[in-house]
Amino acid sequence: LAFRTDSENVKVVTEWQTVGGAWQAAQNMISIEGSGGSALPRGWRQIRALDVECECGPGTPEELLSHLTSINIMLLKAKEPGTWIEMPFELAKPVNGEVFAEVLNYKDRGIVRFYLDGEQIGEDYDHYAPAVAAERVPLGQHELAAGKHRLRFEIVGKRAESERMYGGLIGVTIRPQGAPEAAARPVFELHPSELMAASGGGVV
Repeated sequence: LAFRTDSENVKVVTEWQTVGGAWQAAQNMISIEGSGGSALPRGWRQIRALDVECECGPGTPEELLSHLTSINIMLLKAKEPGTWIEMPFELAKPVNGEVFAEVLNYKDRGIVRFYLDGEQIGEDYDHYAPAVAAERVPLGQHELAAGKHRLRFEIVGKRAESERMYGGLIGVTIRPQGAPEAAARPVFELHPSELMAASGGGVV
């Protein structure tokens, strides 16, 4: 509140933000990408990092890992390149399909490299985003045998504008061959105000 010294008028300024939204200046609105619903398409399989016993290094889980259940991620608090988290997952039967890493991007995230069962897969992924955004990162087509597997999520660097080089891992998702594609995530619009033309005369 800013009180005018020469009148009874008061200037009111309101500041607000929407987590996960992006400001669209031309439309005077915030666009927010929805999650597309919590249910996966039929036949898909997802394993959450919060549901398994993850390993990390160099360092201890107490130093490097935070279980952020409110936003569904295992947070890797990397302070230097080469810091990693490895999540195990087990398959009851062989699967031939597309593998994805589920991550939560933000402005304190680093550059990430993925490994599946010890082998590097895909290109280095820029985990940075100016606002919170869940992302499904494609890791290619793989034939996975029944039994135990491991996904390694390693920080290899950071962008200059990033506050830190943290990592936010949600988990692993597998789309077997023949399973339907995931539906596009809906985009919602939040309009803080409608632009209006005003005119007046005398005392308003």
